Amino acid sequence: MRILFHCPRLSSEKYTVVVSKSEDVESFRHSVAKKLQVDPTTVRLFALGKMLMDKCSDGKPAKLFLTYGIKENTLVLVQAVDKTQKEQVEAEDADVSVKEESPAVGTPTPEPSSVASSSSSSTPALSTIETSASLDINEESAPTKEKSAEEPFKPYQCKTCHNDENVQECSECGCSKCFKKTGDPLICDQCDMYWHLECVGLTSVPEEQYWYCPMCVNTDGEVVISSGKAVDMSSSKKSKSRGAITKKTWGGGSSCSGRNSECVIVPKEHVGAIPGIYCGQTWLYRMNTSEWGVHRPPVGGIAGSSTTGAVSIVLSAGYEDDTDHGDEFYYTGSGGRDLSNNKRLGGHATDQELTRFNLSLAKTCAAKVDDKKGAEATDWKKSRPIRVCRTFALAKHHPKYAPEEGVRYDGLYKIVKYWPQKGKSGFKIWRFLMRRDDPEPAPWTTEGKELIQKRGLRMIMQDSEKNAQLVQYKIPKKTLDLMDADEQDKRVWDDVKSQVFWSEYEFLHYIFSEVIVCSSGACNIPICNPITTPCGHICCLNCLRRDSSNTCFNCRTKLPDDIASKEHINQKLIDVLKSLNSAYVVLKPTSASSPSSKTQKTIPAKRSSSSRQSAQKASRRMLLNDVENSI
Repeated sequence: MRILFHCPRLSSEKYTVVVSKSEDVESFRHSVAKKLQVDPTTVRLFALGKMLMDKCSDGKPAKLFLTYGIKENTLVLVQAVDKTQKEQVEAEDADVSVKEESPAVGTPTPEPSSVASSSSSSTPALSTIETSASLDINEESAPTKEKSAEEPFKPYQCKTCHNDENVQECSECGCSKCFKKTGDPLICDQCDMYWHLECVGLTSVPEEQYWYCPMCVNTDGEVVISSGKAVDMSSSKKSKSRGAITKKTWGGGSSCSGRNSECVIVPKEHVGAIPGIYCGQTWLYRMNTSEWGVHRPPVGGIAGSSTTGAVSIVLSAGYEDDTDHGDEFYYTGSGGRDLSNNKRLGGHATDQELTRFNLSLAKTCAAKVDDKKGAEATDWKKSRPIRVCRTFALAKHHPKYAPEEGVRYDGLYKIVKYWPQKGKSGFKIWRFLMRRDDPEPAPWTTEGKELIQKRGLRMIMQDSEKNAQLVQYKIPKKTLDLMDADEQDKRVWDDVKSQVFWSEYEFLHYIFSEVIVCSSGACNIPICNPITTPCGHICCLNCLRRDSSNTCFNCRTKLPDDIASKEHINQKLIDVLKSLNSAYVVLKPTSASSPSSKTQKTIPAKRSSSSRQSAQKASRRMLLNDVENSI
């Protein structure tokens, strides 16, 4: 192994010695002395906070590795003492030891009789002896203080160049800019570094009490930072680093962000268009698309499962076999890529199979599933609709139908047929022919562009304050009439009418996620079987049945004993919700439990998922029935 050693007294250079792990300290000492050309007896070794001795306490030779744990590239500090200095120190130590062991020459030894006589002397004699002894001590201590005061001032010892006059430049004791040790530099009162006058642009020594170098001076001392502003860091070290001057955009900090909200208007397995979202609606990031419920997966291209079928897909610069003609396109299934080593997108490595997401697409086709040869729908319009979005990355292959920026919703498409074939990569892929079947015009057509401008559809960004405000949304007259008919919730609807919304979806999301919600805070969204209490608050039937306090969850007002019954369900409120959201599911209320089985505990803080699961099961049954009827 290699060991580094350094002797600051003799040289500023670090030397390397190759030894074995079983090397003795004594032999290593001789190797170091030979390298430095000094006597081995004058060499002292220090490493890892210890002084290396030649022998252990039991007399056995000390080892570098076994005794002191010295490993590869360990630095050993070497202290070399001159022979003359060593002899002088040893002679002084010997003289001191001799003086301590034997009395001085010419000093009589007291006899026992004199000692006895001195002990029997009077008190004044004792005080005289103590006084003289104290005087002798003071006389001896006085020269010591004078010697300490007369000690010369020790100069600064540089750890880099060791005050070597032959070294002209040093990064520690030289100028911080030119590294030269010449002249009479200034010393910064913050970092204690040296600076020449000419290196900091000065012609004379500053008259201020404190002086700071260009690296420590604060130029914003007189600037008051107001709300919403930041300190100017254009002249800082970080502003000149490689990461600060890069021109690549990384998604504005939203590449790895999570969802800030979730679509509550429709369930996750909803099929077809989402109320309030029209063709041509665009979002800056995929995450915004997920928040609005158009395409829930933030990364995957197919949304759905092999049980319920696919509900949406995203066209991007994915597979090389994709072909886009606008109203009709050929879509390549998922799978077969090499995603090892944490790859987001890799080349084809295996054949694709009709499983998982590919099977979810095949189940939406109005034909029997065939995982060998594929199938073709006898009437493609009977296939289940799939929401389709296109991203700006599609411009790499099909710029005519790709948006200029972000992600765009292009309407509903249906699968005409699907089949396996050999792709350009040489592996088997599954291809799906999808055809547009949406009553709204496509967003790339002239009619579609005019409709986008008329509706005021704009780019949805991560920061809601940056969203443009083009056309204010107006509540339809039919819905306003239903709101007026619901007199129990007049206070709620008056507040909604006073709000300003810039899109229909934002209006619906506000209604179903913030306004018409259960006041218990313990059930699912959207609310099912709502009941308006006499105090004007809204709660669901299930929560009222589970609570035994018979008080309002908001204001703790005493409620009637029969409030948790089907007769108190606010049917007029349900009519408003159904007019706003065609996908709103009305569940049939179950019969009330007997009083004996009613729990005595209040409603727990944890949200109950029973009503939501029932709604999802009902939605799945409807979807499966549609597929069976189409087949």
